[in-house]
Amino acid sequence: MIMAQFLGVFLLNYYFLFPIGNNPTGTIAGPGKEFYVDEYEITNLAWREFLFFMEEKDSNNLSKLVPDSASWYKVYSGNYLKPNDFDNYPVVGIDFFQVSLFCEWRSEVVSKRTGKEIIYYLPSKEEFNLAVDFFNKNEFTAKLSDVHIIDKKSKVKGLCSNVSEMTNVEGFAIGANWNSESASCYLQSTYTENSEYVGFRCFAKFVK
Repeated sequence: MIMAQFLGVFLLNYYFLFPIGNNPTGTIAGPGKEFYVDEYEITNLAWREFLFFMEEKDSNNLSKLVPDSASWYKVYSGNYLKPNDFDNYPVVGIDFFQVSLFCEWRSEVVSKRTGKEIIYYLPSKEEFNLAVDFFNKNEFTAKLSDVHIIDKKSKVKGLCSNVSEMTNVEGFAIGANWNSESASCYLQSTYTENSEYVGFRCFAKFVK
């Protein structure tokens, strides 16, 4: 089973799922608490945990959710499906459909654990820019980094670093990435396939 391959130690209470505090799990409150923003970009380890859950639900279609290996190996090394030195780096090689399923799954799991209905989603361009305006104290990092060690002065890490981030418009991403010439947090880019330069973080809202 793939499950046995990629999780030597299964972290059931990983930060992006385990309820801590009053905010939606894993997030920091945005301006006016109109939405909440993931503190970190979604990591390789977080994506593997998603695969673990999805194998339990539908093992026949699990291969459709594994990141594109060609994109992944351009920046990382080793076997993606096993714990490795890049567990806490942003996941790449994923597409809009896969990420949409991740957000749906996370919404379901966290809502069930907290007893509050919470939606995790990809942000609009406007929401992402508001988050940059509100949180940004970032210094551009021109290489991929562990999400836990960059931008230590900022509550929300990596808005201007690591990877450009998906929005709710398929094929449209915002923010500088480790390969971009610009260091602008507002840099806009398009992608037509899985990319080693594009990852994501979730935004979240309580359902009233």
